[in-house]
Amino acid sequence: MKRLLCLLIPCGLLVVTPRPLYTQWIQTSGPHGGIVTSFAASSTHLFAGTLDGGVYLSTDNGLSWAKSGLAEPVSSLAFSGSTVFAGTDGGDVYRSTDNGAAWVKTTVTTVNVTALTANGSYLFAGAESGLVYRSADNGASWSTASTGLMGLSISALAAAGSNIFAATDGAGVFRSTDNGALWTSANAGLLMTFVKALAASGSDLFAATFGGGVYRSSDGGTSWSATNTGLTDMFGQALAVNGSNVFVGTLTSGVFRSTNNGASWASVSSGLTFPSISALGASGTNVLAGTLAAGVFVSSDNGASWGSTGFPSSFITAFTFSGSTVFAGGIGGVFRTTDGGARWTNVGLPFLTVIGFATSTPAGGGAANIFAATQTGLYASADGGESWPEVTSAVRGASLLSIAASGSNLAAGSYNGVIYHSTDGGTSWWVADSGAGSRKVTSIVAGASAFFAGTENGVYVSTNGGGSWNARIGYGLTNTNVSALAVSGSRLYAGTEGGVFATTDNGTHWAEVNTGLTSTNVTALALYGSNLFASTMDGDLFVTTDNGASWSLVSSGLPGNPIYSLGVGGTDLFAGIAGTGVWRRPFSEVVSVTRDLDAGVPRDFYLAQNYPNPFNPVTRIEFRIASREFVTLKVFDPLGREVAVLVNEEKSSGVHAVTLDASKMPSGMYLCRFQAGAFAETRKMLLVK
Repeated sequence: MKRLLCLLIPCGLLVVTPRPLYTQWIQTSGPHGGIVTSFAASSTHLFAGTLDGGVYLSTDNGLSWAKSGLAEPVSSLAFSGSTVFAGTDGGDVYRSTDNGAAWVKTTVTTVNVTALTANGSYLFAGAESGLVYRSADNGASWSTASTGLMGLSISALAAAGSNIFAATDGAGVFRSTDNGALWTSANAGLLMTFVKALAASGSDLFAATFGGGVYRSSDGGTSWSATNTGLTDMFGQALAVNGSNVFVGTLTSGVFRSTNNGASWASVSSGLTFPSISALGASGTNVLAGTLAAGVFVSSDNGASWGSTGFPSSFITAFTFSGSTVFAGGIGGVFRTTDGGARWTNVGLPFLTVIGFATSTPAGGGAANIFAATQTGLYASADGGESWPEVTSAVRGASLLSIAASGSNLAAGSYNGVIYHSTDGGTSWWVADSGAGSRKVTSIVAGASAFFAGTENGVYVSTNGGGSWNARIGYGLTNTNVSALAVSGSRLYAGTEGGVFATTDNGTHWAEVNTGLTSTNVTALALYGSNLFASTMDGDLFVTTDNGASWSLVSSGLPGNPIYSLGVGGTDLFAGIAGTGVWRRPFSEVVSVTRDLDAGVPRDFYLAQNYPNPFNPVTRIEFRIASREFVTLKVFDPLGREVAVLVNEEKSSGVHAVTLDASKMPSGMYLCRFQAGAFAETRKMLLVK
C-alpha cells in the first residue's frame, strides 16, 4: 500500500503531522449499502442509480465511486450517444451532457419512471402506470407511445435490432417494430408473464421472470422457451451480457452465469455477501451486481469471485459493542468490524432493517445474547454475531422500533405502541400493559430502577421490569414527540423535535436544556461519562459537559447529512450518518475541542471536501485554521505533479474559501493538499468533462 501511495503522490508530500489535539473525524470504510436499481456505461464512464443516494459515477469500471450531481431517487438509467439519462421515482427524467456534473430535469409523468432505453434518435421511458413515453429531441420533450399496451407497470425496456421490447408486471413482453407507434404482444411460449428484465445477446433475447426463471427468444420475440438448466432460483430480477457470457441476478441466490447462450447456468456468487440482486451491468471487462441493500459488487473474472466496492450505507440506525468488536445495524442487517471500521462484514439479517440492539444474559446463566430489533421481529445471536435465529413467542413478527436491557429484563417498543417485555434474558416474551395506545415507541432506555419509553406522546416509565407502564409527560415537556432517551444517574434526558429536556424526578417535572443547541430536531443521544452527545437531522453534533446547561458544536469535519445514530465504544464515539456510513472520533479529541471552544479558540484546522464534487470545471474549496499561519493549498495530478497553487501566503484564523477553475485541466482524479503550519491534509477531487 505504501508503494502505491508513493506512486500517486511524492512520498515527501505524504508526511502529515497535524496538531495532536485535532485528528478530526474519521470516515470508516463502510458498511457498504445502497439500494441499487440500474447501471449505464459508456466507454469511459459508469453510472449506478440508487433509491437512497441518487446517481454515483465510476471512471475505473466500478472499482471506486463518487456521487454525481443528482441526489433524487433513481429507478432507471440509459445512455443515448454521449448523454446519460436518469428516470426518477417522481416521474421526472434527468439528462446530463457532462458526465453527471450537472443535470437537466424534464417532467414526463407523475409516477415512477421504471425503465429507459435508446434506439437510434429515439429515447424511450417506461412508467409504473404501464405507459411508454418517447422523445425525439434527446429528452427535451416527451409524448406517449403506448398504443397496444395493457396498462400494467413497465419493468424493463430493451432495443434489439430495429425492434423495441417492453417487459411488464403481469402481461409479459410487448414488441414494437415502428419505434413505439404500435405495440403487440410477444408472449408465445412465455408461461410466466411477470417479466423483470430483458437483455439482448447477438440474435437472442433473454427475459428474466419472477417465478419462471429465464426465457430465451431466437426469433425477435415471436416465440420463447424456458432455459433454466442449473438455475436454482426461478425469481430473476436482472440480466447482463458481457462478451459471450450471460448473467442473471436472482432474488435470494445471487448471480448465475451461462457460457452457452442460456443452455445451462452455474452459480457464480463467491464473495457476493448479499444475495438479493436488483441490477446487473458490464463495464470494460468487469461485471457489476447491484443489490437491494448492500450497494455494488464487482467481478473482474466473469463472476468467479466478487468484491464489494459500493457506497457507504445510507441508513445506520444502531450500534452495540463487545470488546473491540463493533456491530452496526441498519438497512441490510447487521454489520461487524473488529478493526475500528477498516473492514466491515455483513454477518446476518441481510434482508431486514435493524433498528436497535440490546445485550442480555439468560436468567439461568450462559452466553450473553445480542438482540437485534427489526421491522419484522426480534433476532438474537449467542455466538458473537455469527448466526441470528428469530426469537419466537409474543414478539415474533412485531414491527419494532426500540429495545433495551437491564440484567435479565428486556423491553422492546413497537411501531403500533405495543411494548414487549422479558424477565428471563429474552428466552420468553409477553405483551406489556404499555398505556401508550397506538403511539410509536421510538426509544427505550434502562435506568437503575426503571425502564423509560419515549413515544410520540411523551415518556412512559415502568418500575417492574417492563410489565406495566405509566405516562410521565410531566410539567415542562413542551415537545412530546420523543426521538431519543438517555439516563445518567438520577437524570433522564429526552431528545425531541424541539431540542433536549431533562428531569431528575422520573419525569414528573421537566426542564428545557437547549442553550447552545442551534439545531433542535434531535435524532440520537449518547453518554460517555459525564459527557452527553446529541445529534440532529441537520447533521450537527453537540456535546454538553454540564448536564445540559450549555452545548458546544463538535461536528466540524462531518459531512452535514442527517445523523441517525450514535454509539459509545471503548474510547471512541461512533456516528451513523445518512449516505456516508459510519464515522468515529476519539472522545479525548472531542472533549479537548470543547475546552478550546469554551476558551474562545477557533475550533481546529480543517480542509473541507470541495463542492461540487465531481465538478466541471469550477469548484469551491473551504478550509479553516485555528491560528495565524502560513498556508499553502495546492492541486496535484495522480502522478504527484503540481498543477495549481491556490493559496501560498499567511492567513489569519478563521474560515477561508477559494475557487479552482479547471477549464484547462483534463478529466480525472486530482489531489488537493492543504498545509497550515504543522497541520496537513489531502482530499481527492474528481473533474468530469
